[in-house]
Amino acid sequence: MSDLMALINQKRKELNKDRQKTIKPADGRGRYRILPSWRPEGGQFWHDFGQHYIKDAMGKVKAVYVCTERTFGKPCGVCEAMLHAQQHVVDDETMKLIQSAKANGRVLVNALHLDGATPDVPQILELSPTTFSQFLAIVQEWGSEVLDLTEGKDVIIEKTGKGLETKYSIQIAAKSKPVDSSVMTKVANLDDYVAQESEEQQRRAISNLNMVAGVIGNSVPATSPRDLPLSAPPHEIDETLDIPMTSAASSNPVSADAELEDLLESLGGN
Repeated sequence: MSDLMALINQKRKELNKDRQKTIKPADGRGRYRILPSWRPEGGQFWHDFGQHYIKDAMGKVKAVYVCTERTFGKPCGVCEAMLHAQQHVVDDETMKLIQSAKANGRVLVNALHLDGATPDVPQILELSPTTFSQFLAIVQEWGSEVLDLTEGKDVIIEKTGKGLETKYSIQIAAKSKPVDSSVMTKVANLDDYVAQESEEQQRRAISNLNMVAGVIGNSVPATSPRDLPLSAPPHEIDETLDIPMTSAASSNPVSADAELEDLLESLGGN
């Protein structure tokens, strides 16, 4: 049995290496081309996204779970558990620890990082809601042709400052080149990317949250991963919080700790 577990752990590490990671605007000025919708019918080219990171008293991440309110605009069991846990907190440090599990909303788009290492490979670009709002204003001013592969526009995203002083600005580039239509065969299906609901992982997240707060019991609200709606409009949050995004861990209960370690390794630490 130990040999089988070793094989399973090795295979899971191999699979995790194939997990697509998001990118964020690089420091300084970067040139990007935001791509049209991945859906055959076109239309919406973005998807909201958010994740809860539950940490213990030592700051170690114990669970990661998608925020269904941030991502799908529907009730989130972890958000509800956070509100419940806060009612049982008796000290400021524990309160801060619970509040740190709040999901930070992001908006995901397919984009080319034109002055990056792989300018012809579509990547999932992760934007703060305020930065994405700036891009929507550009689309409203210039028209939907901004997203056109042939006649569309590159954008310059500038990132300045660090930590709480981080600021982003976005503007149309002075010159743009056509994009080969073949890139659309490589874009990520963002509907699939954000479909990370799992009853097992939700229980794990809420259980660890309750342990942090000292709450007895592990009541999980009924939030099943069926009939996911389209994403809600972006939420206005603090855009300076810089937490990495990636696919949630599998719901396979064989080795939850090993699974979380693999996830955090793929994130490059937390």
